[in-house]
Amino acid sequence: MPPLVVRGSAARYRGDRALDCLGCGFARIAGKNIRSGFGSDVGSGSKRTVLVVDDDASVRLLCRIHLEPAGFRVVEASDGDEALELVRSDPPDLILLDILMPGVSGWQVAADLLNDRSTDQIPLVFVSALTQRRERLRAFRLGAVGYLPKPFDPNELAPTVTALLDQIDRGDRSALVADNIEKLQAELGRTAKLRPAEGQSR
Repeated sequence: MPPLVVRGSAARYRGDRALDCLGCGFARIAGKNIRSGFGSDVGSGSKRTVLVVDDDASVRLLCRIHLEPAGFRVVEASDGDEALELVRSDPPDLILLDILMPGVSGWQVAADLLNDRSTDQIPLVFVSALTQRRERLRAFRLGAVGYLPKPFDPNELAPTVTALLDQIDRGDRSALVADNIEKLQAELGRTAKLRPAEGQSR
C-alpha cells in the first residue's frame, strides 16, 4: 500500500515518517515502544472521546479514520470558537489541537482551557506545522502534554494517544510536561552555544 497523502494545509502524511508526539522522544518518556502496535492498551481506551480541532477537514477525517477503529469516539471542531463550545458542552478525554486557524488560534484555545478550572485537566496535544523548538517550548509551558508535528504518520496516532492517556492515568502528567520543558531548554541552550562557534569559524 502506498503512503497516504492528504492534500491541503495538512501537507503530506506519509507512512514512512516516524511519529514523535512530544517533539522530543515520547517512546522513552512513556516507557514503551509506540511502534509495538495497538494491543490491549488501545482496548483500554475504548469509548474515550478525542476532540480533533483543525480548520482542514482532511486532517480531521484522517484522525477520525485512524482513531475510531481503535475504539475512540471522535468529535470534530473546525475552528477555535467551536472547540471551546464543544469542550464545555461535551468534555473530551483528550484534545488534538491545531495552532494556525482562522479567528481564534490554537494558542488562545489552549490558554482559555488551561486557565479555566473546569477544563484545565483535559490533556492537550498540539498538532501543527510549526516545528521550531521555541513553539514546542511555548506549548509545554502553557501546559500541553504533547506536540505532534505535521506531517505525521497516521498509523502511529492511536497508539500514541493511548500511551499518553495511560501515562496520565498513572499520574505522570506533571512529570511528563516538566521533562519535555527541561529537554527543550537544554536543546535551545546547546543551539545558542553553537552559534558563536559557527561564526568564529568563518
